[in-house]
This record gives sequence, C-alpha cells and structure tokens, in this order.
Amino acid sequence: MVLVVSPYSCFQFSSRPISTFDVFAGLIYVTFLDGGLATYQIPSAVETGMDLFDETKLVLEDLNAVGKTQLSGRALQLQFLPNLGYLVVLLENQTVQLLNLTDYEQIDKFEEARFGLIKTWYEDSKDLHLDQLNEEDNDYITADDMDTISLATTALETTRSKKFINTKTGNSFLCLVSKRTLAIIKWHNNQYERKYEFKLNDKIQLVEFLNADNLIAAMKNGDLCRIDLPHQSVSPIQIQFLNQPSGFNKSFFFSSSDSVGELFKANNDQQLIIFKDHNLIKLNSDLELVVYRHHAHSIDFKNPVVVPGHNESGKKLKFLKYWFPYLVLVYSNSIEIWNLENGSLVQQLPCKTSLQSIVDIKFSPQFLFLVGATTVFKLVKSSYEFQLSEFEKSKDYNNALNLIEKLNPLVFQDDTDSHSPRQIKFLKLRQFELLKGLEYLKNHKYDTAIKLFIDFLASPETLLDNLPPKVKSLLADDPTLKHTSSRDSLRSSKDAQGLPQKESKIISLCITYLTDARRKLIRLLDPDSPKFQWHGFLISSELYGTHDLPVLEKKLELVDNCLFQCYLLTNSRMVGPLLRISNYCSFDKIEKKCLKLQMYTELVDFYYCRARHDKALELLEKLCFEEKVFKPEFMVKYIQKLGRPQQDLVFSFSKKLIDLNPLHVDEIFMDDSIECESLDKVQVLEFLSRWPVLQVRYLRYLIFDLGETNVRYPNKLIELYLQDPEKNQAHIHQLYSLGNYTPNGVLKQLNSLQPSPAVLDLMILPLGKLNKHNDVLDILINKLDNTAKALQYCVAIHDNSPDTGIELTNTLLDMLLSQKKFASVLEILDSGITFVDPTQVLAKLPDTLLLKELSKYLETNMRSITSLLRQDIITSELLKVQLVNIKYEKLETDRVHVRLDSASRCAVCGKNFSAASILSFFSNGTVVHYGCAKHKTG
Repeated sequence: MVLVVSPYSCFQFSSRPISTFDVFAGLIYVTFLDGGLATYQIPSAVETGMDLFDETKLVLEDLNAVGKTQLSGRALQLQFLPNLGYLVVLLENQTVQLLNLTDYEQIDKFEEARFGLIKTWYEDSKDLHLDQLNEEDNDYITADDMDTISLATTALETTRSKKFINTKTGNSFLCLVSKRTLAIIKWHNNQYERKYEFKLNDKIQLVEFLNADNLIAAMKNGDLCRIDLPHQSVSPIQIQFLNQPSGFNKSFFFSSSDSVGELFKANNDQQLIIFKDHNLIKLNSDLELVVYRHHAHSIDFKNPVVVPGHNESGKKLKFLKYWFPYLVLVYSNSIEIWNLENGSLVQQLPCKTSLQSIVDIKFSPQFLFLVGATTVFKLVKSSYEFQLSEFEKSKDYNNALNLIEKLNPLVFQDDTDSHSPRQIKFLKLRQFELLKGLEYLKNHKYDTAIKLFIDFLASPETLLDNLPPKVKSLLADDPTLKHTSSRDSLRSSKDAQGLPQKESKIISLCITYLTDARRKLIRLLDPDSPKFQWHGFLISSELYGTHDLPVLEKKLELVDNCLFQCYLLTNSRMVGPLLRISNYCSFDKIEKKCLKLQMYTELVDFYYCRARHDKALELLEKLCFEEKVFKPEFMVKYIQKLGRPQQDLVFSFSKKLIDLNPLHVDEIFMDDSIECESLDKVQVLEFLSRWPVLQVRYLRYLIFDLGETNVRYPNKLIELYLQDPEKNQAHIHQLYSLGNYTPNGVLKQLNSLQPSPAVLDLMILPLGKLNKHNDVLDILINKLDNTAKALQYCVAIHDNSPDTGIELTNTLLDMLLSQKKFASVLEILDSGITFVDPTQVLAKLPDTLLLKELSKYLETNMRSITSLLRQDIITSELLKVQLVNIKYEKLETDRVHVRLDSASRCAVCGKNFSAASILSFFSNGTVVHYGCAKHKTG
C-alpha cells in the first residue's frame, strides 16, 4: 500500500458544537450551533508516516483565529465568490446572506423564498488559492482522446479536445435552490447584471455548474436536466445507467436505499461524475458515458466503477468524495484512497476508534479534514515524489502513471534542472512506462512491453538485455544455429530451420521495435535538427542517455546488427533491403556472415551502400570469371552505377569484360546515365586506345550522340579514319560537314599518306576552309581532271562570297584555256552560269571557236541580261509613282492651317506665342517655338 495520506493532528471545539466547516484559500471557516463564525489560519504540517488512524497519537493543535463574527442564526452551508469578495451563507431559517469576506459585514440578504441549497461559480477558481499551486494539469489526456505519448519523429502539434472549457466571460453566479425553484443571480465584471428563475418538475437535490453557460440539476425523482442560461432553456438528460435492478423506479438521488449520492467534476473539470447505487458513472461534456480506448491509455479505465456499500469488515460506507487526484471513501472503521480511473485501492487507513461520529469531510490541496460534532481531524497528503517512489517500490506502475498524467508539470519543477516542467513530466512518464514495460517482459507479455518501448523511446539495451536467455543467444548469433542459404530462403517464406514458434514471435516483435528505434536514432543524428518538439515535449539524444554522436552511432550499430540477425532468423528476404539502405551494421560481421551463407547479392549491395566498390568488384570478378556464379552482365550492371570518383576502378575492372565481349563498352561507357556521362572522356578515350575500333565507336558516341564540340574528338576520329581513307571516305566527309576540325592538322596527315584519288578528294574541303581555292582547282583540274566538280566548287564559293566566286570562276577558265582544254571550257559555259561578265569571258576565248558552239551560252546570258533590264525598268517606274505620292502628301500638308491667338501656348515650354515668335511644326500639326522644336528633337 502507498501512503497517500497520514493522520497528523486534531482541532477541539468542545464548548461549541460545529454547524458547518469549510476550507478556502488557506483559511478554515467554522460556524457553530450558536451562530458564531470564526476564521482560522490553517497550520502547517509535515508527513508523519502513520499508517493507522489512532486519535491518541494525534497532535492537538491550537488554531490562530484571524476573524470572528456572529451570524443571525445557525449556518447550514457556506459558499464563496472570492472575485467579488463575497461569503455566501445559508442559514437555518432558510435565508441566504451575502457577507464581505474581509470584515463579514452584510452586503445583501435573500429571504423571498425558503432556500435549501446554494451553489456558486466563478472564473479561475483553481487560481484563487493565493500562492498555492494548481496541481491539476490542464492538458490531462481525457476520454475519447486519440493522442498518446507515442512519439513520431516529425515535429507535430495536435489540439486536444478539452471538456467543460471555461472561457473568460467576467461572470460570477450564485444559484439559490428552493424545492423545485432554482434562482440564479449573475454578476458581470463585479457588477450585478440580472437574475434567472427556473421551475423544475420535482424537488432539486443537487446542482453542479458545468461552465459559465450551463449547469446540471438532479431531482429527487431521479431526473437530470441541463439548464442553458444564455437561451434560458431546460432540457432533460437521458442516461443509460448500468447495473440497475429490474423494475428499478426509485429516486436516482437520495433514494430510500443505503446508497450515497454525489455529483461532481473531476480531473480538472474534464469529467462529470455521478455516484448512485454504488456505481461511479463518468460522463463527458456531452453527458455521454466516457469510453476509453484501453490500448491508448496508461491505465485500465473502467466505467462505471462499482463501489461496495460495505468494506471487507462489513462496515457501511459513510462518505465518498473526490480529492484530487483520488477518491476518498470513509467507512466507520477505515479510510480508503481509490484510483478514480479504475477503482483500484491505493491506500487503506484503519481506525482504532470509530469514525461513526464524522459528519462531513473537507479538503485543501495538502490536507484532508474529517469533521465531527466538536472535533476536526487533520490528515496530511504525502508529497507526490514520495507517492511515486512508493508506487515504484510496490511496482504499482498504473497508479503511478495515472498520478503523473494528472499532475501539473510545475509540480515536478526542479530549480537545478535545465528542463522545462512539461519536459520533466514527460521524463517521469517515460520512466514508469519503461518500468511497466520491463514488468510485462518478465510476465511474458512481449507485445505489450515492446509497444511501450516503442512509444517511450526505450534504449536498445533496455530491450535486448531483458529478453529471454534463448532469444538473447539467438540474437548473439549462436554458432550452433543453422540457417538456410540466401538463395534457398528467397524461394521459401518459411522461418529458419529449427526456430521455435515462441522465439520466432518474440524476434518478430523485436523487429518492430528495432525498425522504429533506428528511425528515431537516425532522426536525432540529423545535424540540422538534432532535437524536435512533440506535444510540448523535447525529444533529444538525452533520452538515450548521451549527447555524444559517436555513442548514438554505437547504439545504431547495435540496433542494425540485431536487426540483421533477426531477419536472418525469421525472414532472410529482408536482409537485402536492410543492407541496401544507409545502415550502421558492423562491416566485418556482415561481410563474414554473408560470405558464409553465400548471400552474395546482399553482400554486393552492402558493399555498394558503404562505398567499398573495390571489394564489391573483386568479389564480382571472382564470382563471374572464376566460380561462374553470376553472368558477367551482373558485374557490368554494378560498374554502370559508378561515376567519376570511382573511374580508376571502372577502368581496372572493365578490361576483362571488354576482352570477353567488346559490346560491353556500350553498356559501360556509352550508357545513357548521369554516372556514365560524368566519366572523364579524355581518359576513357585513352583507356580504349588498346581497342582502336572501340575508340571509333566511343568518338562517334561523343560527337553524334552527346554533341560534344571539343575539336580534339573530331580530329582524333579523322586520324583513326585516315588509317584506311578509301574505306572511311564517307565518314570523313560526314565529319567535314560538322565544320568542327583543324584543317591544317588534317592536311598534314593527308600529305603524309600515299597520294590517291580518295586522299586528294579528302584534301579539297580542308584547303577550301583555309581559303586555298587555287590549290583546290589545281587538284580538281590537274590531278583529278574533274571539271564538273571544279565548277561545282566555284558555284558553292559564289553562293557564300559572290566576288570570290566570280574571281575563282575566271581563274578556272584561264586555267583551262591555258591548257587548251576548250571542251572543258565549253562545258562550263554551257552549264548556264550567268554571274560572270560575258564580255570578259568572250574576250578570253580564242578566235578559233565557232560561233555556233557559243550560241547556248550567248542565249542564256542575253536572256539573263534582258531579265535584269526589265527589272530595272520596273524599279524605275515604281520610283516615279512613289515620287508622285510624296509630292501629293506635301501639298496636303501645306494646306493645313493653324489659328493662333493670344491664348495659344507652346506645347513644349508652355509660354504664349508673340507676334515676333518664329514657329515650327511637328509632324502631327502641333505648333511650337522654333527653339523649342530643336530642344524637343534633341
């Protein structure tokens, strides 16, 4: 049992029997049967550790009175409106008095009806206890809330649904109950505003405010209703109560049975609790039964909670009250502290003397008061830290977690700690959740335990060190265990041979934890955001017990090694995906294990992930060429994934592949990929020098596929083609057509070759590019005797440069005439050229040529000259028409008149024109000063 509360002292009022007793804001308010009202300071107290209620051992305390007054009669009930400074008293004569909280002077009195119950409501009720801390957490996770402390690795904030939220209205209320009548007085910002009145269908027994707009009333006949103040409406509430005997028709509250009736809000006003006929029923803000999702909460929630009418000793239940965060049950021979959520017994405090004389119980945050006729007993609540330590010792983790969840984070604040209060609270929750998880492990509830380890970021050692011994030996890679090879496992979905079903299930659960743990650890290794927020909690590497990145990386190595072993044991097909991603597995361990199990594909992927391409290629070369395990294409595909940083490896391991099949050069060096294009092309070309044919293929790929413009590649390809100019003449002309080569170098190579028609033909375009046109004509006429091609060359030059073309054609004619090749001259003249001056041509021709031989040439040129003459005539006539049109436009312009007067202004300077002004006109007719026109155009 946990010592939540322990007896401490008592107050004696032996000469004046107590009428009412209440506690508020650090003060005790006592009224006596003689009408007296006294206020006392609550004395401080320390924990006694007493686990038995023994009156003889209690300290008798003297109270320090801070105020006294005499009421007009015996008080039956006290209520407070501290924001207004009011003390509300219900007197024996069923009238209500409003007193000043400071001096107890009467402010007002209500006696228009016979009142039997009063209830107040005001804002910030939890914050008006002077300097006392509100111990309840406003963010307590309530019913129907899907949020848990399960930590995703994304920075995420979710909005929780809070029940019975009090908005800031500035309102205060006093509810006065007289049988079936309910009157509500409203103050707004300390000023009286109005009064509401409602008539219900039966006598009102209990009233509870839900918020500033609504209150709930319970009638004697068992009906419940909600009263909506803004709309001044009353609506019945239908609730399906549980465990009712058949034919039940008694009053829900205060029936003739032995039950106790209560109506209160709990858990920071987020639940409405109804206690009737030994059923503690919990409702949400919609007044519906609260349903918890068991898997999403730290405790085993029950609704309703059954409360026996008698304890184990057969003693009757006298009182049931809510004292945050517990239920207090008072029997005539004991006091019991219960968990509100599940009804579990937290503490039982036996009494040596009977508590039958107790007539009421009251609370302050620290003290519990048992009120008798003339004596009040004070019990002290243990510190929450002490309660948590006791819960831990007794392994009562559910009650510990329930307590932590409900407490205000400020309760855990430590001045020496650098964490925020909410962070400290989370760390407390995590501590007990992990302890709870370890307990589940011991009880073989592995799925529940591992879920908690995932949700609360347990370190890998926490799980792995507490697994069953047989599972630990399996994960430690016991050498006696036999595995199937990777190739066999890929063909089968069965587990490894000989693995028992129980161990297989545990390992599968471990995989779930390990995959989640590696994701979170990797997230914390991110240098840009090594911390992140989740629901106000700071998630950092400290949760794993370190701030050092190397230590985190060692934890990741442990996780990935165990994950690798788990996959080998249960589903080796998952080894490949693990080794293909960035991982922290031990390199030597993976290499040794994969080689032993012949998991070559997985090992090659692992090498690639770790950038150990040398090892991968050495293994592949051995498997492809020596052991014939893989086809060479497997090695080619690996090399294709390597780029410029691994260029030396590409060259080194490509030789055997290319010797085996020259077509592999296309896949390795001419693949359409980023890696291939990143290779140094000059070095690739040099590497391929041992295979000239492959050099040609690679150069054509660079020039015609990639569009490389570097002149060295066409020059090199021409050099290779010139090894057999007759065969490659067409290919060389294709390169000439690109124009991207060095003509001097090409000519030098051509001159070094044995002269032949192909070589002479290949010299023409380089010579033309160097403007050595005469040398071209010399080759075409004197060496190749190809007049037609010579003329074609001259025409091509004329198309690009007319003057050069005319000059070159005349040179060609002179060359032929000098050699008396009149047939060739006539061939040129009959070809239809007209761009050479015919008079100059005719002057060159010898007199021996017959006129009829020149008739075709003369006719062609005369038609050309006539055509040109006609074009000149047409052009002349068009110019004459244009001249007439311009003269007409001038006359029209001269006819334009502009009238100026004394108000006319220059459009440029804005000044008036004078009689002596020199004017100028813009093309649109605007008149300006002559000087302004010059300025404007300038």
